[in-house]
Amino acid sequence: MCGIFQVIRQVSMDRKEIYMNALRMSHRGEDETHSIHGTCKSDNPDQKEWSYDLVFHRLALNGMSPESSQPLYYPVSDVQKPYIYLMCNGEIYNHLELEKKYNIKCNGDSDCEIIIHLYRKFGFKRMIDELRGVFAISLLDLKEMKYYVGRDPYGVRGLSIYYNPKLKLIGVASEVKALIKLDHQLESSYFDQVFKPISDFPPGTFCCMDLSENCKELPELNFVSYFSLEPVPFSNKTEAELLTLCKDKLIKAISTRLMCDRKTDDGKTSIGAFLSGGFDSSVIAAIGGKHVTKTFSIGFKGSPDLKNAKLVAEHIGSEHYECIVTVDEMLAIIPVVVKQLETYDTTTIRAGAFMYKLTKYIDTYHTDLAILLSGEGADEASGSYKYFEYAPDDIAFHNECHRLLKELTFFDARRGDRCTAGHNKEIRVPFLDRDFLDIYMSVPPKMKTQKGIEKYFLRKMVSQIPGLLPEAIIWRPKEAMSDGVSVREDSWYQIIQKHVKKHSILSNSSDLQLEKDWYMSLYLSSYPGCKHLIPHYWEPKWIDTIDPSARLLPNYK
Repeated sequence: MCGIFQVIRQVSMDRKEIYMNALRMSHRGEDETHSIHGTCKSDNPDQKEWSYDLVFHRLALNGMSPESSQPLYYPVSDVQKPYIYLMCNGEIYNHLELEKKYNIKCNGDSDCEIIIHLYRKFGFKRMIDELRGVFAISLLDLKEMKYYVGRDPYGVRGLSIYYNPKLKLIGVASEVKALIKLDHQLESSYFDQVFKPISDFPPGTFCCMDLSENCKELPELNFVSYFSLEPVPFSNKTEAELLTLCKDKLIKAISTRLMCDRKTDDGKTSIGAFLSGGFDSSVIAAIGGKHVTKTFSIGFKGSPDLKNAKLVAEHIGSEHYECIVTVDEMLAIIPVVVKQLETYDTTTIRAGAFMYKLTKYIDTYHTDLAILLSGEGADEASGSYKYFEYAPDDIAFHNECHRLLKELTFFDARRGDRCTAGHNKEIRVPFLDRDFLDIYMSVPPKMKTQKGIEKYFLRKMVSQIPGLLPEAIIWRPKEAMSDGVSVREDSWYQIIQKHVKKHSILSNSSDLQLEKDWYMSLYLSSYPGCKHLIPHYWEPKWIDTIDPSARLLPNYK
């Protein structure tokens, strides 16, 4: 995981203050921080000069040589000044294939360098569509006076944009916390102090800002979609054909995410895995095999996740560690979690508290481990949340899966990115592989869920791999992360609501509303004017229950 930060402006600003904003997310890459600044101007004599500042925080995983440090630039020459500057927080899993396909010779061993060469060869739109991986890209072309920003299809890598057309002030960062005070040094008359001009950069899109235009203010941002998240037609292939295709694509998705040049202190690949003992994380850890050196689980004493994770770890032979926590320590970290995750959403915070705590544990006791595999995306793509049992028909089921994938950037993708990056780790999520989902999202709902069993298709697929996992794990019913970490008799959501109610003076509000109000107050204290960044709460559909805990649904067993 790395952090990108770029400011392009015509308004006068203190460069030291700009740099201090970038340092608010230095946790994303503690190996090194590099910055570049300068000015540029078009040939138009009437146009005002632009200033640019680039800051990159690096967690070095692929390409360990100095030539792989970012910002990358072109040309790499002692005689010609660079005119293309690139920052990419991401992993380009098919970079070697692209180098071979287009006969490209890279100067260093960074997987991100291919972006510059493809951009020069094809332009930004063709380039970004060729990439397979996860990425948040910032590319400045001083010769063309163009600034491009782009993000991966499902928003796995965090990316936010500050865009003030009147000031001609543009800011891009991996986290909102680096942008929230960007305008504080300006006179208050320049901006709206109630509503910040910050937005989440839409996944599967890019935008181009023309810096050569001589106008009083910048035009509205135009996000160009290179990847569609709209519902796809159902496949007419047989179940057997789809099982084989999806199995091959998932195995490839996991194997490509084992790409890593960084080693642990004992010379092993620096890759571990979150392991809850649920289907999603267990499949990834099992297929990852010997490359996944360690697995980690978390929960209160006696929780089902701890029990099942231990069973999986023993089966696959991983070096397994448990982080057993207390109620007091988990309640105490919630304010920190809200600030780091940059959200007020209920279920994101409930689950995020445990993911944040486990990543902190890993960073404390297994410092040399840098990459963590995780199972995000499988539930959204499969329609395996309990409320899907109430879907009125296959079309509604299918459309809801696509909606959840489209909104991952606000919920589970945000949680995964911020929790791991907050402790200088990188999350990798095979179920959100573009090529895998291109096939899996065409599987009809009647195949995905059968006999009342969610993820039936995937479970059947995995059961056909001899000895991969115990049958009890393959067919273990889904348990949300925010539920599985606690026993049913004293669920995590109940613990939080009892705590909030005890300290609240608003006795007329429901327990859930009190919990929401607590999160909102914590969020707005760190991100004033940014309520709009989370468009709505994650809630079940088709039923009256609005609490996101599956344990409150009538069909929970």
